[in-house]
Amino acid sequence: MTTTSPSSQTTLGDHPTGFAGFRRGWDGLAWTSRVVADPSSPELHERHAFARVFTHPSLYAFIVGVVAGFAAAIAGITLGAWPLMALGGALAAAGPIVALVLAIRRRLRIGTLHAGAAVVLGVLWGVIACAAAFFIELAVERGGNHTVGGFAFDGLVEEPLKLLLPVILLATGPALFKNPRVGVWMVVVASGVFGIAEAALFLAEPVSAASTSGQTTAQIDAELTAATGRLLVERMFVEIAHVIWTGGAAALIWLGAHRAGRAFSWLGLLGFVIAVAQHVINDAVLTPIDATLLGGSTFLNLVWVVLGYYFWFRPRVRQLVPPDAVALVPKRWRARVPRGVPITSR
Repeated sequence: MTTTSPSSQTTLGDHPTGFAGFRRGWDGLAWTSRVVADPSSPELHERHAFARVFTHPSLYAFIVGVVAGFAAAIAGITLGAWPLMALGGALAAAGPIVALVLAIRRRLRIGTLHAGAAVVLGVLWGVIACAAAFFIELAVERGGNHTVGGFAFDGLVEEPLKLLLPVILLATGPALFKNPRVGVWMVVVASGVFGIAEAALFLAEPVSAASTSGQTTAQIDAELTAATGRLLVERMFVEIAHVIWTGGAAALIWLGAHRAGRAFSWLGLLGFVIAVAQHVINDAVLTPIDATLLGGSTFLNLVWVVLGYYFWFRPRVRQLVPPDAVALVPKRWRARVPRGVPITSR
C-alpha cells in the first residue's frame, strides 16, 4: 500500500482524500471503490488567504476579457462594425469561460499529464462544432421548422456536437484520450471555445443585419446601444453554461468508460442525457419565461447556470481531482467517497 502524502506525486495505491479517517484507492487514472479506514489520515482544513486570489491567472483572465469585450463592443456600436461587435462578444464571454477553464486545469493538475494535443484538438473542435451547429440550426429555422418543440432543438444539436470528436478519440484514439482527466479537459476546452464563438455570433448579428438594411451609423447606434449592453452581459455569463453542462457529462462518460473498460457505458449515457436535458430546459422553458414574464431578462438562465455549476458540474468533475491535488483545492472540490461503499480495514 502506498503511503504518500496528498501533495506528493500521484502513484497507484491508497491515498488520503482530505477527509479524516480513511484513504481511498487510486488506480493511476481515477479513484476506485476501495476505501480503507486509517485513523492517521487527517482532515485537511487549509484556509486559503484572500490575497491568494490575486495570484491566480483566472482573476486576470476574467477582468481582461470583460473590459476588452465591452471596449470592443462599444467601438463596434459607434462605428456600426459587426466584426468589432463579434470581437466584443467573444472577449466578454471568454473572460469567465477562460477563468473557469484555468481553474479546472489547476484543480485536475493537467500540466502533469502533457496533454497539449487535447488543448489543440479541443480548440479546433470547439470552432468546428459551433460552426456546424450554427448552420444546422439556421437551415432548420429557414425551413420554418424551428418552432417545432420550441428551442429544444438547439440543445439536441449542440450537446452531441461538442462531444462528438472527444468521444471518438475515447473510443478509437491513443491511450492519452482514454485518461478521464484528459478527456474531461478536452471537452471543457472545446465547450469553452464553442461558447466564445457562439457569443461572437450573437453580438455580430444585430449590427450586421442593421448595416445590410441600409441604415446609417447614427441609426444603428441609436437602436442598438441599450440592447447591446444587455446582450453583452447576457452572453458574458450565459455562455459558460456550455462548459458546465457538457463538462459534467464528460466526467460521467469518461469515468463510466474507465470503469467499464469500453467507450460506452450506461453511466456515460446518463450523463449525456442529463446534459441535453439541462440545455433543453434552459432554452425551451426558462428563456421564454425570461422573455415574456420577466421583460426580456436572463434571470432564470443565470440561476440555472449557477445551479448547474453547484449541483451538476462540480460534483462530477471533483471526482477526478487526483491525490496529489487534494491538499491544494477547496474542500468542496475534493473527491467524496460514494455513499454505500464499505470501508475496509488497513
